[in-house]
Parts: sequence; structure tokens; C-alpha cells
Amino acid sequence: MSNRQLRKIHGGKDGLSTLASSLLLEEEEIEDASSIRNVNGNRKKKSAVNMFDLLHEGEDSDRESVEEVPSYDESEEDTPHIVQTGTKPKQKSKKKKKQNVQPDEDGEDLDDEFLVNETPLNGHGLPVCKPSPVKNVLSLEQKNLNSDNELKKIFGSRVVVSAQKKKARGRAYVKSTWLINAKDNWSQIRKTGLSMSLDHTKDGCFYFKYEHNKEYRQIQYDFWDAVSSLNPANIVALVNMYPYHIDSLIQLSDICRMSEDPQMATELIERALYILESAFHPSFNLASGNCRLEYKQQENRALFLAIFKHLVSIGLRGCYRTALEFCKLLYTLDLDSDPLAVILMMDFYAIKAGEYLWFIDFFRAFESKKNLSQLPNMAFGIALAHFYNSKTDPKSLALADDFLKQALLMFPGVLVPLLDKCSIQANSRVIKHEYFSPATPFSHSPSLNNLIQLYVGRSFHLWKDAELLPWLERNANNCLNEVDRQPSIAQDFEEKRKKRYQGTPRNIYRHILLSDIKDATATLPQELAEAGAVMSFDPLPPVESVSSYTRPSRGTNNVTAASQLEGGLISSFFRSLLPGFNPQEVVNNQPAVQRQPGRPPRANVELQEEDEIAAEGAGANLQQSVATLVAAMRDLLSNIQLPDLPFNDSNDDEEDHSDLFETSFLIAEMFKSLVVSALLCFSIVATAELVNGGRTNVDVYYESLCPDSRNFLVNQLAPQWKTLSTFVNLRLIPFGKSSFSRSSSGGWSFNCQHGPAECNGNILHACGIKYSKDSTQALSFTSCLMRAPTSGAQCAELAGMDFTPIDVCHKSVEGQNLVQVHGMETLSLQPTLTFVPWVVYDKVFDDSKQWNSLSNVRSVACTHSGFSAPACLSNGL
Repeated sequence: MSNRQLRKIHGGKDGLSTLASSLLLEEEEIEDASSIRNVNGNRKKKSAVNMFDLLHEGEDSDRESVEEVPSYDESEEDTPHIVQTGTKPKQKSKKKKKQNVQPDEDGEDLDDEFLVNETPLNGHGLPVCKPSPVKNVLSLEQKNLNSDNELKKIFGSRVVVSAQKKKARGRAYVKSTWLINAKDNWSQIRKTGLSMSLDHTKDGCFYFKYEHNKEYRQIQYDFWDAVSSLNPANIVALVNMYPYHIDSLIQLSDICRMSEDPQMATELIERALYILESAFHPSFNLASGNCRLEYKQQENRALFLAIFKHLVSIGLRGCYRTALEFCKLLYTLDLDSDPLAVILMMDFYAIKAGEYLWFIDFFRAFESKKNLSQLPNMAFGIALAHFYNSKTDPKSLALADDFLKQALLMFPGVLVPLLDKCSIQANSRVIKHEYFSPATPFSHSPSLNNLIQLYVGRSFHLWKDAELLPWLERNANNCLNEVDRQPSIAQDFEEKRKKRYQGTPRNIYRHILLSDIKDATATLPQELAEAGAVMSFDPLPPVESVSSYTRPSRGTNNVTAASQLEGGLISSFFRSLLPGFNPQEVVNNQPAVQRQPGRPPRANVELQEEDEIAAEGAGANLQQSVATLVAAMRDLLSNIQLPDLPFNDSNDDEEDHSDLFETSFLIAEMFKSLVVSALLCFSIVATAELVNGGRTNVDVYYESLCPDSRNFLVNQLAPQWKTLSTFVNLRLIPFGKSSFSRSSSGGWSFNCQHGPAECNGNILHACGIKYSKDSTQALSFTSCLMRAPTSGAQCAELAGMDFTPIDVCHKSVEGQNLVQVHGMETLSLQPTLTFVPWVVYDKVFDDSKQWNSLSNVRSVACTHSGFSAPACLSNGL
């Protein structure tokens, strides 16, 4: 049956019937294609003869008599289609496709009409969808959703296919899917409790939603309780019991990622995607381009998050083309709101995949609707795309220059951080010019700063290409020439930035949290952590969130596992002995200090006072918990009753009764001794816990001009300090591989690895650390100096410090004495310092922690603390 006949038959039906009819031909082609594929969809078999095909001979002959059969032509095989399944159809299917691409009376492709529904759904006779470049730009290809296909191009098909043969040996047929192929170690999909239904239609698009049955909802309740417990073991237990619960798989994936097990984290996300796709509605077609899921529906968010995490994972494996295809899929699921801000990563994967023309077309299609050029990543990305495209089309070079110049003028704060991230020294004019390197730091709005740091942190690899540097330098100088010629230009762009970037949308915050790019996460506002809403299974839920069911309310008398953790080790021990023990119980008419887990200090409290309050709060909680436990143990001991002995005047039993009484008395005394001993042991532990406050000591031995030290302080420690400061005591020791000796003037002379300038910088760092009021201020000052070694006054001002005593210290023997003390400590390290920076946790050097800290200091610190810090738990759960 032809497409024209299908339209006539289904022209007056409702929206769902129209969708079903529009997908009929594609389902037939997929079924035909699946019959010639094996489990993995790679090998082509000889198709078996189907006797039922004889029933369709009359229909085929009728069609051939009416429609003209096109002649065989090589050019027709290359005709592009909007939907490609990535499979090679049989000859019969190919013949049908050739007929479908013949133009009708209006000169339009029938395949285009097949995807574009002309049936009016609004009752006014208007088409619900119109052909547009947007649809062509965002059309999906199934073959590009499979990372194995891209790996074949990288490593060769022979290597990948041979590995697949080993995996598929002895394996039964599994359902063909678009997103993920099932693995051998996965059990077969049974009743998962997930389903999908059509919710409504709007503007020619079909909006679906996931649904949870009664059993799945109960598992969801258990999952919420497990998350509230802040205990990863509860999540693991839940996944073992219910291996098809989506939120548990996503949550456990993040736990594995923080525990440095990326392979398991990736497999958990893949399993979640496979389960979600298995629950698709029969009419939910990824290739149609008009099937939607609303992110505000709580049950739908798992698919968005799983796709996002999956595309990031395959992008890290170098499958950039596959990641780009998943970006397109994720963008089309909720095109209007883009809840995960996929637009912020589309340029990166397009450039890395070499899809320059596609990105140019995408930018043209959406610039007028979305104002893409107002995003730093898009402004610089379109310039890069035109530059690389100029290799085949010389006309694109002029466009590349124009786009890059506009990007530099609009976002001058990108250039210097981008070059620093690439370890490239900018030329003297860029460094000294006020436009790109102002004397005071850029006064960007927080929203623009978020976007800049996100772009620099993600895309700096793109700019390490050697052929880009002369082009970037030339356009940067052209911008400075224009600014010098017309100074009003700088003011005009400054006004535009102030007007346009006044607030950060929630989806951008959500994107930054999920991307976990250190430079960007450091710019997140304090209120995000205070809100307590950052959970990896549902980060920053929409304000207008909709759910089919809600979590049952719990009484105030119930004590959550999170609150039970307040008492630390002691409360955990005695809670195992006394299930009714409550560490928040009133003791001596003074309730225990209440503190929300993971809640950071208030912004209006001075940092030094915050540390004191935190220490006092921890001590108060601990002391009150101990007092409560001692009172509970006292009640337990006083309630011990000896067994009543039956009285008998018989002299024969008197001796036996006496022995029994003595035995009971000894047992009671032994029990009391054991309890007292346990209390004594745990009081010692309590004292140690009270003294340390449960915080981790981190000592960083570094040099002021060492590139590795600079990278660690600027790109690792400083961006993560907002989280680390909640449970880390930091000490900075500037000396490194230097040496010292007595000078003739009575001070000290130093010999440094990077020359006299580094010796001078070490002294300045040491003086700044001495006159800082806390570790936060010291790190702010030193990390600024690492960026600009000679800007001591500006860095002190940026850190909120008075530079006068620092300068006096720097120019006197006082600074030399400070560095000499640092040198004595550094030279006495065991084992001896062999690399800079040298990172030590709790005064014990560990080689693996040293090297892992250079790439992910937060993960190492959290792992070292046993994830006991609320900041680690709140970020991981």
C-alpha cells in the first residue's frame, strides 16, 4: 500500500491513529531489516522464503500497474532520506524506497510527507507540522547511536566484530534496540513495573510519559529512604534486590564513579537505558522527530539523566560522533525547555566529531529562535566550525574571522583563562591591554561567569591545535585595534553583558552539576548546597514539577539514619545495642545541636567564626550523645534483675541455691565490668574524635613558579575548596625542591628550582599565608599569585587582605625566616619529597593518593575520610 493511500485512509482519524499510520511503513522496514541481522545487527544472512509473501502479489502487481517503476540509476541510490535505520534492506525494500522518492504533483518527496503529518489536529485545517530545516538538522540515524560502529572506524571492524562474536557465542536472540545492546551478564527483561503511555498532543507533537505500577512505587519509597540514610550500602542492597529500578541504578553509578570504578558506573547507566527503552510505547519512535517527554514529569526524568550520563561516558571513550547523536536525541525530547542544557555541549562534540557542516546548519536553523550566539560556547564554536570548514570551502575563512572577532568582543573574559588552561603564554599586548587583562578582575555577573568557566573547562582541548593559534592571535589583535580606534565599543559590549546575563536558568545549573567540570562547579552559588536539593538521581527538580505520586509523609518522632549519623562512631555502636537510643534526645534540659547534613556555613558569618562554631557544634553533639548514652547504660544496669530463687527449707538444696546465687552474682558483675570497659574504650575514641573534629588534614608542599603546582592549586584545589573546606584542614608550604643557607647579612639565601624569581615568590607566598586569617583566604591569595606571580597587591585585594604587612614581611628578614622554617619541614619529610606538588593526608604519605590528587583531589579526600563528611555524601547521593 502506497503512502498516498495511507494518507487517504487515515486522513480523518485522531492524532494517535495518525501517528500509528505514519509509523507503519517504518516498522515494516525495520522488521524486514531485522530478519537479515543476527543478534548484534552486523552480519547479513540469506533471507528465508516466506510463503505468506504470495498473498501480497496481487497488491504489488496493482501498485506496479498504477505507479511507474523507475529505471535503475546509481544516482537514485544516493538520494538522502530523513530517517535512516543504519541497516541494509533487502532488494524489495530498496525498490519501495525508490518509488517513494519520486516527486508527486506538488514536487515534494513522499518520504518527507510520510514524516510530516498533514492531518489537522486543531480543527482549523492547518497542518500540524511543516517541513523545516530544523527537522532535517535534528534527524537521527540509528547507526550513529551505536558506539561500536564508531569504534570500527577507529580500530577497524575486524577487531570489534571478533570481540562481538566471542560475546554473542551461545546467546539467545534478544530484542533489537536503538540506544543500548543488551550484555551477556544481564538477565532477561521481565515485568519491571515501568510502562509508557500517550499523555497528550500539542502542535503536532505527541507527548508521552512513563508510569510506575504499585510495586514499582513501593520500591521507589524504599529508594528514597535509602538515599536519606546517606549510606551507600543501602543503595547497593536495593540494586541487588531490584536490579531494574532505574533511580537506584543511576544513584549507584555515581557512587561507583566517585569510588573510581568508571567501568561499573558506565555499565549501570547502560542497563538503566536498556530497561527504559524496553518500556517504550509502541508509537514512541525516536526517528520521527515529534515524540516528546516533558522533564517536569518526575517519572520521565530518569531517561534524560541516563542519556546525559551515557553520552558523557562515550564521549570520554573518544566516540564523539555517537555522543553528538545522543545530544541530538536528548535535545529533541524536550525541545522547548532543554532541561539539561544540552545546547552547552553540542558544539564540543560536533567539532570533535568533525561535523563542521552539520554544526553550521544547526546554528543557522536555531540562531533566530534561540539566540545561540549569546552563549560563549556557541559563539566560539561557530567560529571554529567555519575555520575548519575553510579547508574545503575558502569562503568560510572570512566568516570564521567575523564570528571569532564578535565572540572575543562579546566575551573578553574567555581569552586569557582559555590560554592559561592550554598552558599557552599570551603575547605581551594581550597581557597588558586593559580589555583582555584588566587591572582588576572581570566584574562578570555570576551567570556569565558560569558559562565562561564551563566552556573553558570543557573545550580547552579544542584550542590546543597548533594551526589555531596564529588565527586566534591575529583576530585578538584585530579586536584590540578596533577597541583602541573606537573606545566606545568596549562600553557598548559591557552594557550588553550587564543587560543580558542577569540570572542563571535552572537548567544551566543542572547541566553544570551533571557535567562535573571542576572549573564550573566552583562557580555554583552557595544557596544550591543550602537548598539540600542536589541529588544525583534528580538534580534540582523543576519548580513546576509534576508527579503521579509523592513520598508518604513521616512523623516527626521518627529518626532518620542521616540524623543518627550525628553521634558518630559512639552513637552507631550503642544504637546497635539499644535500638531505641536517640542521639537527639534532650539531655539535662538542653537539646542536642541540630544541623542539617551537608549544610554549609552561613554566608554572613566570618570564616574563622564558622570554624569555631563548627568545632563547638561537633563537640556539643558528641558530648551530649555520650551523656545520653551513659544515662541509657545507667538505666540498663539499674534494671538488671537477678532471677528469683524458690525458697525451700530443705537442707539438702541449701548448698545448691547458694552456688546458684553466687554464679548469678558473678555474671552480673562481669556484665557490669564489660559495659564499663566498653564505655572507657569508646570514651577514648570520643576524645580523639572530639579533638580532631572529624576533619582531614591535608598538607601541600609546592613551589611558586612550578607549572604542576600552579595547575594543582588553580585548577584542582581552589575550584574544589568550597566542598573541601567543610571537612579539610589545609596547610600550604611553599618551598619544594629548594635549598637554603645563612647569608652574610644575617638572613637566609635560597637556591630554587626555577630560579631567583621563584625564591622571591616563595617568600611572598609565605608572608601572605602568615597574614591570612584562615585557609580559605590563604588559598585565594596564593592561587591568584600562581596566575599572576607579580600581582601581590591585586591578589591581596581580591582575597580581602591588607597588603601592607605582607609587603613589609616580603621585603624583610621575616619572610626569609618563614621560608626557612618551611624548608626545614620539607627537607625532613619521610619519604623524601621527589615531586612538586607533594600532597600528604593526615601526616602519612601515600603514593596513590599523591598522584590521584593531582587529577581529582575531592575524590581522594572523600575516599580518605571514608565518605563520612556530609559534603561527600551529599555530592555522591
